Amino acid sequence: MHSREFWLGKRVLIVAALFLTWPDLSAWAEAREPDIQFETQTADFGRLLEGEKTEIHYHFRNAGGDTLIIKNVRTSCGCTAALVSEKRVAPGGKGDIRVTFNSSGFGGKPHKTVSVWSNDPDTPKVTLSFSGIVWSEVEVTPRRIAFGQIDKAALNDPSPDGKREKAVRLWREVRVKFPTNPKLTVTGAMASSPALKAEVMPRASEDSGEDVVRIGLTPEARIGSLIEQVTISTTSKIKPTVTVRVHAEIRGDLVATPRSLPIRVSRKDTSYVRQVFVWKKGEKNLRIEAVKDLTGIFLTNVVELRPGAQYRIDLRLKPDAKPGSVKGKVIVRTNYPEEPLVEISVVGRIEE
Repeated sequence: MHSREFWLGKRVLIVAALFLTWPDLSAWAEAREPDIQFETQTADFGRLLEGEKTEIHYHFRNAGGDTLIIKNVRTSCGCTAALVSEKRVAPGGKGDIRVTFNSSGFGGKPHKTVSVWSNDPDTPKVTLSFSGIVWSEVEVTPRRIAFGQIDKAALNDPSPDGKREKAVRLWREVRVKFPTNPKLTVTGAMASSPALKAEVMPRASEDSGEDVVRIGLTPEARIGSLIEQVTISTTSKIKPTVTVRVHAEIRGDLVATPRSLPIRVSRKDTSYVRQVFVWKKGEKNLRIEAVKDLTGIFLTNVVELRPGAQYRIDLRLKPDAKPGSVKGKVIVRTNYPEEPLVEISVVGRIEE
């Protein structure tokens, strides 16, 4: 029968043997892990005519010793879609990620990415990319027009653009080019609303391959946010129409700031107050007739800073306001016929 010392010594020898072979054990453990390896992480789709679709393939293999699991594949925009051939790839196996790119709405040299998540412990996320050239038979510059903030009074001013006192630009130019066929032309331009006017300017020369469309604001534009578009017609069979989006903020004699209130507050903070200022620019006296909080979280109080001219609205958090997400509006009713209701958007969260 072996003594206690014998068994103790045997255990020491076993631990020592394991210690000496530890590097081999570590290498064995690493060899049992999945290892995703792509043939290439970049791709060039070449040249596409706008509106065409193309497929891009990223081939990969599992160079590890355990099953590779593709957890998620996500593209950088809605213009692309990605599919993976196999979500589980055995050691030594291969797979393919197929990406479909829709070039509609693109021009120039777009660059997109595809993110791949897997159970590879060393590279849990791989970013793939692709690029190329998208050309069009009809090129429009710019595709979006932002007039910014425009006073309503400027729209009613009959003075020519060059004689306005404050140099308000109520017109913008859009250039329509036909790079592959200079004989193509613009045949017309139609605005989606009476708030806009569009006209096609005479072409500089018959074979210039370029037309100019002028887009302007009219007195019909109402106070508030203007989001409209102009549809331009061409003789191109590939792209007979193109659209230009137009945005502007039309301001009246009434000014309110801020128009948006982001909030993040603890419901225990009873001293929390947000303020909105409302004032006039014209001659008519201003009167705030009512304030209605549609979010249900504020106590409202109106303070007259300058009689008939400027007000401050205090929005104090209610003591019984419930925690959670907040999204709604505060409506200010005034005596101004052009802007009787002023909307203040409120977005945020009340913490416990």
